[in-house]
Amino acid sequence: EVIAITDISERRIAETRLQENEERFRLAAEQARQIVYEFLFDDKMQIVELRFAGATEQVLGYTQADLRDLQSQDRFALIHPEDIHAVRESGGGSLATTHQFNVEHRVRHRDGHYVQMENRGAVKRDLHDNVTGIVGMLLDITARRSAEAERQQYTTQLRALADIAHKVGTVLSLHELLKFLATSMRELLGANAAS
Repeated sequence: EVIAITDISERRIAETRLQENEERFRLAAEQARQIVYEFLFDDKMQIVELRFAGATEQVLGYTQADLRDLQSQDRFALIHPEDIHAVRESGGGSLATTHQFNVEHRVRHRDGHYVQMENRGAVKRDLHDNVTGIVGMLLDITARRSAEAERQQYTTQLRALADIAHKVGTVLSLHELLKFLATSMRELLGANAAS
């Protein structure tokens, strides 16, 4: 009778370290409000495996399993219809020519509103330069886009006020000054009401 004993302690240590690293990575991605993803393709570019990590629930309202289910049916299911072309172009161009891509687009949250995302990724290739997958990161940039829109609104208002100040300095008659101020204030207030 032969009894074989295999020491698996090194393998268990390696598995434990891998789990610890994955947990650190997951926590870091969640704290940064990022979603990390990986799509693996077969030789016909069909998805054979999907992985998500990070802040999927905080950013989009979906669990990682929900995202896997939705994305496995249609990679573009959650992308805003107006952004699908840009996403396909960035990914399609990257798959054919480069190894990296960066595109901004909107993704539908579970409750129906859209979240503005920055999507950065890299194309994975085998030794024969065939595409085997995509690894990427989605970053919620909704607050940044909102701040940029507010800054643009304030810039427009400041330009209008500067124009008023310039006109005031050059207007000679009180009647012209009052007429110009009334028109400018209506325009300025109208711009604020429309915002």
